[in-house]
Amino acid sequence: MKNPFESASSYWVRYSEYECRKAADGYEYVVPAKDAKPGVYDPLQDGQNLVLDALNVGMLSMKKAPNEAVKNAVMDFVSRYGLLGLMTAIPTTPTFMDYEAVYLLKNQFIRDETMDTEKYLSLFLPFEKLQFTKKGTHWRWDVSERDMMALELTFHDKPEAQIMCFMREYGERYDWLVKQFKDWAFAFCSSYLYYRNSDALDEDTRAVYRQGMACFDGIAPTYHIELREKPTIVWDYHSLLLAVRMMLTFMGLLNTITALFLPKCFSAYGTYLMRQFFIALPDELRDAAEIDGCSHIQTFTRIYLPLAKPGLVALGIIALKYSWNDLMWPLIVNSSLDKMTLSAGLSYMAGQYEIEYPLMMAGAVLAVLPLLIVFVVFQKQFIAGVANTGIKG
Repeated sequence: MKNPFESASSYWVRYSEYECRKAADGYEYVVPAKDAKPGVYDPLQDGQNLVLDALNVGMLSMKKAPNEAVKNAVMDFVSRYGLLGLMTAIPTTPTFMDYEAVYLLKNQFIRDETMDTEKYLSLFLPFEKLQFTKKGTHWRWDVSERDMMALELTFHDKPEAQIMCFMREYGERYDWLVKQFKDWAFAFCSSYLYYRNSDALDEDTRAVYRQGMACFDGIAPTYHIELREKPTIVWDYHSLLLAVRMMLTFMGLLNTITALFLPKCFSAYGTYLMRQFFIALPDELRDAAEIDGCSHIQTFTRIYLPLAKPGLVALGIIALKYSWNDLMWPLIVNSSLDKMTLSAGLSYMAGQYEIEYPLMMAGAVLAVLPLLIVFVVFQKQFIAGVANTGIKG
């Protein structure tokens, strides 16, 4: 089997030593040891062993092994791979520190859809609070250790939840970690047994497997697994956007100009529009070109393409309009104001407590002007392209 992680990378922080300590709330937390040293590494380079070790810890818990054996396995995994951001309640926005409340994805540990930011931070900072300075919508961590300063500078463009879990004060509840490992093992075993013995199972037994997986409701806040004819991972729409962002991160395209325009290079609507335009051209043009000895490429480049100029102009204006007004995609692939598109940049003019409407309206006018200029310059070709599309002869 080909290693799916061999061409992927995602740098993370791992401390040299971890320990399990009981906090004032009575729960045990896994945290970096007092004198532990942080180091940056790429866990995906050992991705296969990471997955197998996580499943082994979960299987050990499912077998109801002694608590000491389970704790040793968990601590061994954490010491080998770090906490890996096993945050059980991921914020929906990368910049959750900018707001008074945190909005959470669906998860099995925290049932609230939103909670106070300070309360949310206390769930993962059981012993010491992280010190930070906030001014308006801008904030920064107040760190004095040289190692922490280096980590903040290295990962300054990463989501705030990710930066937080790199800090020395960050901790994960031990019972939540055990539950997470057990859930991974349960999902794997159920899926494996269901498909391995699929031919030997009757429909009632299959229904029990499906009901068990449905009650389990997935192993992550972003998706759930359904036992169908083939293994199926079902994503909800908003969580799928997070998966797209993760994919772009692995590809090294996050916060790049390439990520902004690459998906716009292909359009199902553009294919349909140009197909309708080309089939409207007379067949006699093709026949005449073949009689003159033109190849298919020459027929297309010398006959069809020049005649398709109105259609191409119409498609270009339509694609430009949709791309120019697109809000969702630039916000997904880009967190840098230096590369933010104008339409998406307007959203940053809305503050948490007030909106500068005069400034926003002025920005909206400036955003419309380029489209208006393009339409005025190419309006004849645009109207001809739309009017001639689908008309034969």
